[in-house]
Amino acid sequence: MRSLALYSDQPLGVRIHTFLRAWSAPLDVVVNALPSRGRLLDVGCGHGLVSNEAALRSPELHVLGIDIADAKIAAARKSVGTRSNVEFRAAPLEDIAEAGFDAVSVIDVLYLVPKAAWTSFLGACFQKLSPGGTLVVKEIGTTPRWKFERLRFQEYLSTRVLRITKGESMSFESGEQLKRRLENAGFEAVAVEKLDSGYASPHLMVTGRKPLHAGHAA
Repeated sequence: MRSLALYSDQPLGVRIHTFLRAWSAPLDVVVNALPSRGRLLDVGCGHGLVSNEAALRSPELHVLGIDIADAKIAAARKSVGTRSNVEFRAAPLEDIAEAGFDAVSVIDVLYLVPKAAWTSFLGACFQKLSPGGTLVVKEIGTTPRWKFERLRFQEYLSTRVLRITKGESMSFESGEQLKRRLENAGFEAVAVEKLDSGYASPHLMVTGRKPLHAGHAA
């Protein structure tokens, strides 16, 4: 990923984290699913790796990356340089006043949201989109089982032991379950793509479109 070079002057911990992130997940495929122009809201952007990659690849795309981790947003802001098509804010989704985005990306974030809040969270993503806009969710599936259990242990270390990722609970669902959740939230043309080939984790991507004549989320 081109965006890795943006972190070359940052602390070792940031460089290691972003490198491992790029190496361990099919982020190029996810970025390719994003639009090349318009406005993108990247929810839970972390250090900004995907936000930066999307902005670098598409100068006509304006990206707003948000995350609740102040330290990660600080690192993301340092990576911006003189570019004007990417911005980072330390804020939860509910504090973002803007709407009318052409795409919303939620990359390895939903599993950290308390499961009881998934419906409202996806509904908030729906409301942030313009009619015809796209939601891109990258998550971890539940099969094959050995990949899922390995990943769950890794995330336990990240959230509970090393504390490098904010989150007190972890929840996972299959691709079909996530598809139904997006449909129930009002999205159409929902598609599930398995992305785990060549990776030790059961990555998957779920995409959906806000109807052109959509009102409020279901």
